[in-house]
Amino acid sequence: MNLLILCTWSCILIYIWMVKSKYYWLKPPIKLCILFGTGGVLSTIPALIFNLFLSRETELWVYSSNKIHSFLGFFIGAGLGEEFWKLSTGVLLLFVIPANKFRLYQADIVLGFVTLGLAFGAVENLVAYSHLDIELLISRGLIAIPLHGSMGMIHGLAAAKSFERCSTIPLFIGYFISVIIHTFCDTWNIILPLEFTHYFLTLTAAALIFLGAKTWRKIPEMKSVIQS
Repeated sequence: MNLLILCTWSCILIYIWMVKSKYYWLKPPIKLCILFGTGGVLSTIPALIFNLFLSRETELWVYSSNKIHSFLGFFIGAGLGEEFWKLSTGVLLLFVIPANKFRLYQADIVLGFVTLGLAFGAVENLVAYSHLDIELLISRGLIAIPLHGSMGMIHGLAAAKSFERCSTIPLFIGYFISVIIHTFCDTWNIILPLEFTHYFLTLTAAALIFLGAKTWRKIPEMKSVIQS
């Protein structure tokens, strides 16, 4: 139980803050978030398989002594791979869920994608990092989980704009922005000396949290982007 709390505590706090700071007139889309949270859990499966394939069948291992191989491992596995599975899972859910049973406002879609990202980060903590010391798990709750949530916000904004405009261009833009951010957050230790890595990760996470919170507060509570 303690391990579960250590791996998920920031997910819960971020979700509660987003709901409390947005939904004054409407009920938060709890069922939609449960659906997207489940999607976040399921999206870890292909991401894990893909990362295992890279590490076992190629030289693009994230912990390779070759810096180029390590960078490409993070770029292809964590950047291109994880962000693809998260975004595609969320978009698939938007296409298959019955619009007459779910309210799909812009805020709802963004919250759904953030929930998906938070769920993905929580499962990643449980599966890959639960062996870490308590201090490092708390650190991941302050940095890694908010980063996954921030990528979810980028995906959600892109998906909402894509449905609103009936265009896939926002999706591609959102995807590549999240790939770039995710890749460089994972590769600071390759680019910079190790003692500076945590410093830059903390600054990056703080900047993304600030921008994400500011963007979230500006999203209307009742702006519909998908017509039923």
